[in-house]
Amino acid sequence: MSVPPPASITGVRVVAPAELPSELITEGSVSERQSGIAGDLTIFLSGEHQGSLETCGCPIRPRGSLPRSAAYINQHHATHPNSKQLILNGGYWLSDAISAESTLRRDAEVQNDWMIRGLESIGLHAANVTWADLPGLNGKDIPEWAVSANITTTSTQQSPIPGSTIVDLGGLRIGITGITEPTAGFIATPNFEIIDPVEPAVEILNSLADQVDILVLLSYRSHEAAANIAQMVPELDLIVDTGLHREYAVPFIHETAIWTQSHFQTQRLGELIVDVDGDEITLLMARMIDMDPEVGNHPGTFELMMSARRAIENIQMELFGP
Repeated sequence: MSVPPPASITGVRVVAPAELPSELITEGSVSERQSGIAGDLTIFLSGEHQGSLETCGCPIRPRGSLPRSAAYINQHHATHPNSKQLILNGGYWLSDAISAESTLRRDAEVQNDWMIRGLESIGLHAANVTWADLPGLNGKDIPEWAVSANITTTSTQQSPIPGSTIVDLGGLRIGITGITEPTAGFIATPNFEIIDPVEPAVEILNSLADQVDILVLLSYRSHEAAANIAQMVPELDLIVDTGLHREYAVPFIHETAIWTQSHFQTQRLGELIVDVDGDEITLLMARMIDMDPEVGNHPGTFELMMSARRAIENIQMELFGP
């Protein structure tokens, strides 16, 4: 992988990060926010939708929403038709809203059904399953793009979560797995067990290394584990760090991997523009793009969001009244 000299990590603290080319985009139309750089591959980074297709709901300049991300990704394809696209989600894409009975709330169940439809509508390639996503998946069929290295299935009645996925983009093969911290939410998920992530992730990444051109680790609130995994898997190319990140952070190099962050609720859509030469990648530009009202909405995804809103409002009316 062609990158600047490596930096080091002590626990979760970055020490002397290598400067990688990056920029923050906060204004302009969806066309004006597109980069003039066209790489072989553009990787889009999202996360922490928490079951909502909508914006963050802020009264001033609300950001986020699936329709805006879809509008940007769609415009990127029009601007750079020869650049392959990989769409990733770092985790917490489902709602884990709890009821008075300590179960998943009924409106959260409806939210989650629509969230899965929404993610599939934008062409998502892989999403990390985290402890926060398990209530929405407990007892359900697992989407084929959901991955986890360290969540095991404990019931024969539960479809398992794939340990990894290989995405083939016109002959360019990308291997992806994900990890989550070994903790538990407030809702019991008896069909799953979360184990320590390092050993299973290393095993999966090593098994993928000879099969793919690019190796990706999606990490949810597992900084130290991800750092250790990178030390043990020199073929690892990219770490996507998800976990309540609200500030703009420049990517850096840890061991041989590019370490970057997704933004909370995808209020900013991450964009990595890379060139690919065999099994080596060169980062041309890392970008964070504000998903504010000026971006606009993708019509089809917006219609899906409005259908979801009506369905959720109907069930909330039953639950909570007017």
